[in-house]
Amino acid sequence: MCAIFGCDFGVAYGPRVNGFIHVHHVTPLHQSGESYSVNPTTDLIPVCHNFHAVIHSRKEPMSIEAMRQLLNQDGEQQRV
Repeated sequence: MCAIFGCDFGVAYGPRVNGFIHVHHVTPLHQSGESYSVNPTTDLIPVCHNFHAVIHSRKEPMSIEAMRQLLNQDGEQQRV
């Protein structure tokens, strides 16, 4: 399930895509160094592929919180 939007592909699109998700590294791998060992629980966040692309659409990746705020702002602008 996407940590940003809560979308579950299996529920939305059927069993063929059940469990399909991208994972976002909280700290980009190029910044963590070779000796760093990734902890899947704290270092990886499940996100849908569309939001993952948006997160990485800038030179510095957006934080998950910044992505949520962006969605909230866009939603408010559409409701006006």
